[in-house]
Amino acid sequence: MQNMKHSCYLCGTVYPASVRFCAICLEQNTMLPVPCANEKIHYVRGDRKGIVSIASIREQELKGRHISNYNYLGLLPAVWRGLLYGGAGSGKSTYALNFAKAYKEKVLYVSAEEGVMSETIKRRIVANEITGDIYLTDSKLRWEIEEDFEKIKPALVIVDSVQALLDDALDLRLPCAQLWVCQVNKDKTFKGNSSLSHYVDIVLKMDEGNLHIEKNRYGHSGISISIWRCNDE
Repeated sequence: MQNMKHSCYLCGTVYPASVRFCAICLEQNTMLPVPCANEKIHYVRGDRKGIVSIASIREQELKGRHISNYNYLGLLPAVWRGLLYGGAGSGKSTYALNFAKAYKEKVLYVSAEEGVMSETIKRRIVANEITGDIYLTDSKLRWEIEEDFEKIKPALVIVDSVQALLDDALDLRLPCAQLWVCQVNKDKTFKGNSSLSHYVDIVLKMDEGNLHIEKNRYGHSGISISIWRCNDE
């Protein structure tokens, strides 16, 4: 992974190897592997940002908003990525739907695992009184999700679950916030791509009704919050 080209998912700049800090858009942890080996590499030299004040960096970093009832996540910018994982019945899908409701902006919910008309998801929507500008899709391919994005133009895309996609979630090029719902193995480790947590800003773990914030670039981390117990997942 370290020897292949990477690109910043925010500005599209391609680097010959993974770097922690994009010199063009001044964001950290935005690198994604480039699948096409023939893609032209844009080196940082020649694309210099020039002199940037610390004040402008702070202003860009502090832009964001608190989500009502989710203040513990901190000030979330327009573009961020989060990972929510947990075992079956832990409440992760219910949490994701309630978060979509609280986001108060247009949301695309990619129900890749359960589809859009399953009895389980219908029951979950009714039981939790999920309302708002939320759209469901059962797309599983990257190009389908990106096509849905162009139609809806959401501020947030939730993928539930990333293991049900037929493409790697890291290949998604979406200029918006993303929340990836992830399944776990019996030993409670991620199913599939174990490196997903390195490419996100927030990592949340649902475990027996408790939410554990394992990583958070924008707010508190290393804390646990009592949420609920959900058995309809």
